[in-house]
Parts: sequence; C-alpha cells; structure tokens
Amino acid sequence: MRVFLTVLVLIFSLQSWAKADDIKDLEIEGMSIGDSALKYFKKSELINDKTYYYKRKYAGVMSHAEYKLYDTMSIDIDLDTKNYTIVGLSGDIDFKDNIEDCYKLKKKIVSDFENMFPNIVPRSFNKTHDVDPTGKSTAEATEFIFKSGDSIMIYCMDWSDELTDKNRWWDGLKIYLATKEFNDFINYEAYN
Repeated sequence: MRVFLTVLVLIFSLQSWAKADDIKDLEIEGMSIGDSALKYFKKSELINDKTYYYKRKYAGVMSHAEYKLYDTMSIDIDLDTKNYTIVGLSGDIDFKDNIEDCYKLKKKIVSDFENMFPNIVPRSFNKTHDVDPTGKSTAEATEFIFKSGDSIMIYCMDWSDELTDKNRWWDGLKIYLATKEFNDFINYEAYN
C-alpha cells in the first residue's frame, strides 16, 4: 500500500514541475537548486561532525527529518557563498527488500519526465557501485541533461545482501538534481 500511495503522491508532486524549463524551477520537498540552504536548515545542521566535505569547496549534508514523500534528503552546498547556496539536491525513498517496486516507480517517473521535457533525450545506464568490491551492488539510472549542463538523475540502487546486512543500506529510489558546475567538480576535481 505504501508504494501505491508513494506513486500517487509523487505523480501529484511532479505535476508542479510540468512547466519547468530550468533545473532551478524544480523542487524536492519545497527546496530548489540555487536556494539558500539557510532557508531550510540552521547553520549548525549544515556544518557539523556529520558533514562531508569536498576539498572544502562544497559540502554534503544528509537529513532524516520527517518529509512528505522522501525518507531521506541530501543537499550539496557551495561553501564559498555566504548563504550556502544549494548546488545538489536529492530525495530518497527506501524499498527494503522490494527492488522490483523501485524499478516500477522509476519507470513511471522517467516517463513523466520524458513528457515534461520532450526536447531532452534521456540517457539510461546500469553500473556497479564502487564501494562494493564484489560488484553485486548495482544502480539502474536514467539522466536528463539540460542545455545548461544541469541534470536530473533518477535511479534505483540495489545494494548487495552483504552490504545491506553490514551497513543497513536499503535498496531505494533517488531523484537527484545538480548544477553543471557541481557535476563537473565531482567528476573532474573532487577525488583527484
């Protein structure tokens, strides 16, 4: 029943995106790329011992607060801006022991995005996760890249049973929005 309700809520929330021409027009739980993170969080919630840093230029923060649709929200912020501008934003829905329902929801979301953004040809791919040396943890992803280079990625993460048992990492759906600048930083600079 939760999946059915999640699908309905997600479909209704996506309808507000129908006129979006730019990634900054999209919202996840009321937050958008380009917003000040301080609008939604206290500075102490953003910068603390659980914050992960990317070469002290950007930082990532995960929140498990009560959200309307998502189980977890993650934001990436630009530390060089006074108001901690959001440059990456994602919402996660857990699918504990139910990856097939994740794939069904992903397919529906991708179809909705294809209708909303008919001029963008999505790119779909499967990959293993680097954190799992066995190669048993896989992601099925679809990415929409705007003319600006900003992107939306929708994917289902299917963690191996070993990593789920060891780390309590649940299979799940992620919708991720990111600016071109942040994507470029992650791809070419953050881990070099």
